[in-house]
Amino acid sequence: MRCTTFNRKGEVTSTGGAFGRGELCSRYGILPRDLRKLDSAVPTVVPTILVRRSAILLTILHLRVVITANEVSLFDSVGSEDRRHALKTSTKAAHGLPYEFRALESCLISVTTALENEMHNIRAMVVELLDGLEDHIEKDKLRLVLQYSRKLSAFQRRATLVQECLEEVLENDDDLAAMYLTAKLSGTPRDASEHEEIELLLESFSKQCEEIVSEVENLSANVRHTEDIIELILDANRNSLLGLDLKVSICTLGLTSGALIAGLFGMLATQLEDHPYAFASVTLSAFAFAGLVTVVGLRRLRRMRKVGLGHSEPAQVALGHKWETVKRFNHRRGR
Repeated sequence: MRCTTFNRKGEVTSTGGAFGRGELCSRYGILPRDLRKLDSAVPTVVPTILVRRSAILLTILHLRVVITANEVSLFDSVGSEDRRHALKTSTKAAHGLPYEFRALESCLISVTTALENEMHNIRAMVVELLDGLEDHIEKDKLRLVLQYSRKLSAFQRRATLVQECLEEVLENDDDLAAMYLTAKLSGTPRDASEHEEIELLLESFSKQCEEIVSEVENLSANVRHTEDIIELILDANRNSLLGLDLKVSICTLGLTSGALIAGLFGMLATQLEDHPYAFASVTLSAFAFAGLVTVVGLRRLRRMRKVGLGHSEPAQVALGHKWETVKRFNHRRGR
């Protein structure tokens, strides 16, 4: 396993050094099963912060870190120069905190920064898409709505897991007290109730994660409202097309009814054909019957549509409320 190591002064002591599993276990005082959390070959979905006798193991998002009282080891750090620079700078800073807390703070800053950057990117794409849907609903845009909705769900899950990880540590007084590695190294370990500094530190980042989760929940709700609005609009358009099809069918039925009279008249061999007003009478009768059938059918259709509109009135009210919510959200994000 390869890792980059920083000392207490924030200086890089080794870059991409390869260590055996046994060597790592003896060096950090951890168990072999703990190395599974640090191995990039083993996929890790749930973030974890494990407190051991002389080390803190942190596996969150892109970070796989082991923190001791004297050094920090960043595992699988290929292509993470910015991450190394941030860790180096933060571990050098003087906050009046033990070294392990400064290292832990730099790791959590990297995690929250990554979440915030991803949140800003997703929000920009979603807001732009929703603004475009206000003007015109297209097939490609509907496909993007589905893709962004999945991205939001996955991101919300990751952010929620990070927050739950921090909350789990905050609820365990023994783990909080055990994080004072420098105090244990100097022979003055903390009691289970003496952990104010680390508790305040973790609470601060937990609140940041909570804000990110709240923001992505609002954005997800906005996308769901937009999907509901699109569904209502498409249903209304489909109903309009069905109504037009019914009107054409009713008019066709009326014309067919008029043609029926003309056909019956043509099949009957009577002296009525020689009457001077026969053609006009039959023609008027056919048109009148066709018009009657058409009018009756259209009135019946109109009566049925009025009943349908009466039942869908709450849906129209809901549509108006959701559309106003979407517009206010987009306006607020656009400022």
